[in-house]
Amino acid sequence: MGKTEPQRKCIGCGQMIGKKGLLRIVKDRDGNVFLDPTGKKNGRGAYICNDIKCFEGARKKKALERSLKCKIPDSVYESLNAHIAEGAEGEMAFNAGKSENVEQGLSHSENNRQRDKGDG
Repeated sequence: MGKTEPQRKCIGCGQMIGKKGLLRIVKDRDGNVFLDPTGKKNGRGAYICNDIKCFEGARKKKALERSLKCKIPDSVYESLNAHIAEGAEGEMAFNAGKSENVEQGLSHSENNRQRDKGDG
């Protein structure tokens, strides 16, 4: 039987989600706050969905400050916002590429069907 992925709560929407599906923000011993892409840095961590709506909700209700028990500089919010926006653009480009491949595959299948009808 396989292991189940650890679950964490998003500070923006409150949903329990698999740890790998969330972004981790860490406050280290020196009080530095930063994004932890590995999820393994030492310090107090908070998790948030990679979604701009969750980010905006968390910022509005100061959930990150509450979770990390410190004042969060605007620069941290700006870099986190940029990271999430970049991820959304990358996902849109990835999905656009997938739809192009699907369309190409459909037209290829259509050509094969027409060819097969002609041979019959």
